Amino acid sequence: MTAIIGILNKSAVSIAADSAVSVGTENNRKVYNYANKIFNLSIGNPIGIMIYNNAEFNSIPWETIIKMYRQHSNNKRFDTVSGYRDDFITYLKSFKNYFSGNEEKITINEITINFINIIEKDLTKVLKESFTSDDWVKLGDEEKKENYKNILLKILEKDLARINEFPDLLGFEDIDRAAVRNTHEVAIQEIVNRFLTIYLLKGDLEILSLITELVIQSTFKELFIEPWTGLVFTGFGETEIFPSLYSVKVGGVLNEKVRYSIDPDGVVISNDMTASITPFAQTDIMQTFIEGIDPYVKSSIPASFNAALNEFKNFILAKIDYSSDEEHKLRTLLEETIPDVVQSLVQRLEELRETNHINPMLSTISSLSKEDLTEMAESLINLTYLKRRVSFGEESVGGPIDVAVITKGDGFIWIKRKHYFKPELNLNFTSRVNNLNQ
Repeated sequence: MTAIIGILNKSAVSIAADSAVSVGTENNRKVYNYANKIFNLSIGNPIGIMIYNNAEFNSIPWETIIKMYRQHSNNKRFDTVSGYRDDFITYLKSFKNYFSGNEEKITINEITINFINIIEKDLTKVLKESFTSDDWVKLGDEEKKENYKNILLKILEKDLARINEFPDLLGFEDIDRAAVRNTHEVAIQEIVNRFLTIYLLKGDLEILSLITELVIQSTFKELFIEPWTGLVFTGFGETEIFPSLYSVKVGGVLNEKVRYSIDPDGVVISNDMTASITPFAQTDIMQTFIEGIDPYVKSSIPASFNAALNEFKNFILAKIDYSSDEEHKLRTLLEETIPDVVQSLVQRLEELRETNHINPMLSTISSLSKEDLTEMAESLINLTYLKRRVSFGEESVGGPIDVAVITKGDGFIWIKRKHYFKPELNLNFTSRVNNLNQ
């Protein structure tokens, strides 16, 4: 788990990250506070990279990959930050020489198992909503089997429709889809059948083919349910006088090709957009600070207000007997008006949030000094850590906070950086880094 952030204005980028990393399974997990998540992507150039979510790419640590890229790029300069991003992705595509050969199988297995877990949760939820424990026990195996199948068919129909709404992954063609299907269809069905056995549906061709199709289609969509990593590139290109920030999601490998998607909505500072705060991973606390409202509370407002208006509507309607046309018109009017009133409230709250909170904050950030930018970035990570510290549950943000600032003239500068060794005892390391920076 992770909390990282980038704060940009015309002069600089400040980036910060915690050090927490989770290892183990969902039910048996331990948190360590030693991970490095911020790196200088190209020594001597004003460009940095941050990582979040999974710390490895096909069992290879991202730290190793990034430092190998530094040597590979030989401090090559690019006109834009997106140029550095694209070159790094190109390098990552050539990384197949270091793979063991099992990466594709592992990716398919992880996607299949994770999809089955999602389907099973949905199935369990529907069963709890549809049957009491006593009623379910009274059913025979054939009745249970029929209910399982009917519920699964509805879930899978909905999931397949949702999958089609996702964009296709870059770089994959029909030949890749055919190769994955031919190579892994049998293995996918073996995993699915183990799941179906629990629900009395082993060998059911209809359900089996639907889940198999769901898995295969999803592997070529911008939907990452296998372990994936977020990469954030930020800084200045050679021809850029203002900084920018771009993020990429990287998943597993299929047909010797990397599953990745580029976020089309990068942050580009300009005379029109003079500042930005962009958090990643565990963003709830930072978003509360930025937007002035907790994300969960914000998302709950429309449903809560809609429920309150419907209660008021029912109270009014209970007082009339619908014996006249006017009373029927009143009922229709109330039912038709409530959605518009809810939408109007949401729009007004959004305008208030932007006018009274976000815009003034961005205006202030646009004029902050480098020192203030770095202090703000560190403080927002600290806020997230404090919230996790005083809440029940896993302390998934913590450890030393690494902070760096990137400027056009001075390049990538560490403000705070943890070491697993004492620099004063390793002067050869310090000397080597200084030579690289020259």
